[in-house]
Amino acid sequence: MLSRDEDCADAIQEAILKAYQKIHTLREPAYFKTWLVRIVMNECHQLNRNRKNLVSIEESTEPYSKDHGYEKIDLEQMLDSLPKEQKQLLKLYHLDDISIHELSLIFEVPENTIKTRLRRAREKMREELTKHEEVSTWKNGKNN
Repeated sequence: MLSRDEDCADAIQEAILKAYQKIHTLREPAYFKTWLVRIVMNECHQLNRNRKNLVSIEESTEPYSKDHGYEKIDLEQMLDSLPKEQKQLLKLYHLDDISIHELSLIFEVPENTIKTRLRRAREKMREELTKHEEVSTWKNGKNN
């Protein structure tokens, strides 16, 4: 029922402790073995439920620079460098997939105004991206 030896030992230890504490509830001493096995099984099920959402250190991997985790942080940092309205527009349009028509209703401006603001926000973002790339290519006093 359990794949790791440590989990088996934990289940047995907990089962023995519970059996010792609840021995007075055993009605028929002839069924002691069955009763104890049932307690062990319940402990195994409980351990599986508790460990279901855990990831062991061996299974987890360190994210690489190409993973989306770092890219998302960089994206958030670049978005934070934009004015508030431009940041909101880019997030709503590109990340939340809200249409230009819906954005015009939200901001209460014509659709062409939304298109212009999006274009300006993209240009500003492109400038930030260019700055970011220039900084990241500069290493140890040398340009890579």
